[in-house]
Amino acid sequence: MNNLYLTATILSATLLAGCNSAMVKPSSPDDETDWKPQAELANETTADRPTLVYECGTIFDPDETLITLKAYINEPTEQQYFKFQSFKATVSTATIEQPAVYMINGLDHNWAFDIEDSNGVSYKLISIGPNGYGFYYEFDGKANTTKSKATYKCHLI
Repeated sequence: MNNLYLTATILSATLLAGCNSAMVKPSSPDDETDWKPQAELANETTADRPTLVYECGTIFDPDETLITLKAYINEPTEQQYFKFQSFKATVSTATIEQPAVYMINGLDHNWAFDIEDSNGVSYKLISIGPNGYGFYYEFDGKANTTKSKATYKCHLI
């Protein structure tokens, strides 16, 4: 009898482990029969909810959020910036939130803000690489190259 119980327990645990998406009850009482997998709900986007959010802190204390970067992948910008597909975004600190443009360049996630002209000559940029380090740059259109002014440790939330 113990072997049968043990076999049933292992079998049910294996079946449950294979089911990787939990079912979520709809919020509306009228939709009682319309349960959706949690992964499907996570992929649904709305205009007021960002689809990508990074929090960045100092490299010495990455848990202290200094900057929050949000991108709205479902909202492309009307103008294409820097020859990349660009999306509406925001850059936030503790005191201010400002509009930005989000772009992907290779493996880097980029937020450009304070864009002063349509050619993108003068702007600020936060670029997050695949290792999670974010670099802050200021481009003024005068220098051919620039070094990062700050380094952050960022994580996707």
